[in-house]
Formats: sequence, C-alpha cells, structure tokens
Amino acid sequence: MITTNGYIITTNEEEAEMMLVKEVLFEQLKVTKNRLYNIHRTYYPIAEGISDYGNGEMYILDDLGRQIYGFSMLCKKVYYKFN
Repeated sequence: MITTNGYIITTNEEEAEMMLVKEVLFEQLKVTKNRLYNIHRTYYPIAEGISDYGNGEMYILDDLGRQIYGFSMLCKKVYYKFN
C-alpha cells in the first residue's frame, strides 16, 4: 500500500518533494515500481552565464543508495508536495 498522508499530487517539479515511480523505462535504473522516493536537491553557486537551476537540481537516492540526477527522463512518475 502506498501512503501519501499529507501530500498532494503536483505537476510542478519545482515544488515537488516526493515522487512515485509508475513505470521504469530504463532497466539499469535501480528503482522500484510503485515506490515513493524523497526528492533531494543540489544547489550550485550562481555564476555569470550559468543557470542556478531555480530551486536546485533534483535527484533521488536509488535502491542502492546512489544519487540519480536523470531520474525524470528514466521513469514515468507522479510528483507530490506537502499539503
């Protein structure tokens, strides 16, 4: 059973705090279908001509504990934010 108490679905990845994996599109991605993952963010110093990634560059920790930055292209997902 997936528990999302206090969280609501959002389509805005800038405000997303968690994500639910609906389908894995890349078999080497070590995440579990129908599992919730916390979204973490890396913040870079703002330099001239370089994007500051707005609200940080998003990543999740996969099932092996590795940081995965490209997860948004590697699986179908639903984003959640705290209500």
